[in-house]
Amino acid sequence: MVNFTFEDLHDLENNEKSIFGRIATQAEEIEISPKKSTVNNILAYSKALSVRDSKSLKKVKMILN
Repeated sequence: MVNFTFEDLHDLENNEKSIFGRIATQAEEIEISPKKSTVNNILAYSKALSVRDSKSLKKVKMILN
């Protein structure tokens, strides 16, 4: 059985804080945005989608392609 001292625990905690700090800093530097093709696909879908009111069905959704 391995025994840890308070100093070992303190060192471990400081190492974790340092690592988490570096990860958070790197995550803030990375700019996340969707691909242009993804945006174009969503726009194309929104242009092709037609939603109309209906007396018997309330709403009718159709893709106009």
